[in-house]
Amino acid sequence: MSMIQLLLDDTVQRLNNISAKEKDLEILRKRDYYDMALIIKKCFEFAADEGICENTWNIAKTKINTKKLKKIRKKESNSEIYYYDEKAKLIAHALKRYAERPWNIGVLAIPFLFLSGMRISEVVALKYSNLCDNEIHVDEAEINAYMYDENKAEFKYLGKTVENHTKSEAGIRTIPYTSDAKKIIGLVKKASIQYNYYDNDYVFCPASKRLTSNSIDKLLYRYCEEVGIPKKSAHKIRKTYISQLVVGGIDLDTVCRVSGHADLKTTLESYFYSLDRKNEVHSKFEGIFQNTILQEK
Repeated sequence: MSMIQLLLDDTVQRLNNISAKEKDLEILRKRDYYDMALIIKKCFEFAADEGICENTWNIAKTKINTKKLKKIRKKESNSEIYYYDEKAKLIAHALKRYAERPWNIGVLAIPFLFLSGMRISEVVALKYSNLCDNEIHVDEAEINAYMYDENKAEFKYLGKTVENHTKSEAGIRTIPYTSDAKKIIGLVKKASIQYNYYDNDYVFCPASKRLTSNSIDKLLYRYCEEVGIPKKSAHKIRKTYISQLVVGGIDLDTVCRVSGHADLKTTLESYFYSLDRKNEVHSKFEGIFQNTILQEK
């Protein structure tokens, strides 16, 4: 039996051991378990295709009690989205910083994120050629690049680069290019011309160097601190945008499509949150149910 076969058999045995111990299942979410199982299955299929493995592994043979998998409660809105006042403060602060230093076009990526709902990896890969009259074509994204070093038998991190694909097939999409989003891009373009910025047609290229997702997140955290609101990532801006679409009455099929999600379940379960604070929700309930009980005489 080959060494690869032994390693694959050992992997399956470990997975079976996890399945047998219900207490071990409690640390795994259902999605995590099946993601892990899928990777193992694909490894078996590849090994079988290459003739280095005797047979493939069938996930159906590994039985688990899915009820014992870790239960995940949906997080509270305050940690997952920006409330209306927080969003307004951030956008105003970014525009103020731009007015003070008009050569720093990177700060304009923050209001553009709020206006487009794009993934941060998509915004930093955005080119002027992706912008049409009323639509933004999303078909590229930034990724982490690695190279395998055979001598050291390890992967070496090469940095961030742009690939001509998005996170998923559903990520290739068009989204509405609104008038406010156009205003932000107009400011970026004006400054880029004034300061002679250019990097392979990328929109956000301060000092003629494409902006990276890490730099936007760092800037965002700093601005959150400066305006006195909780620090939240750029991904929370995306959740804010999607939640606003739903609350604003955009049909769910369109929300799912412009979000770049393969199914509506992902949109509603992981990206839609209430944009009201608890006291605001309570006030709305009071307004709906007031005067429903007869007052005492």
